[in-house]
Amino acid sequence: MGQPVPNQVYLEILERSEDPTALRLAIIYSDQFSENLKEQARQAPSLEALRRLLAEHRRRAGYT
Repeated sequence: MGQPVPNQVYLEILERSEDPTALRLAIIYSDQFSENLKEQARQAPSLEALRRLLAEHRRRAGYT
């Protein structure tokens, strides 16, 4: 099994966040996410919604 790529490691760290504000800001200010995902993060109503966004991003990026 190979080493995880940096983006995957970053996602794993973000997925452990327990603070929705910190997670939202980490997504919005990261250069690793699309403007569309950042806008979805701005509108996400909860920590669970933010985690779902990250899970969908992970799936689309092939990190699952």
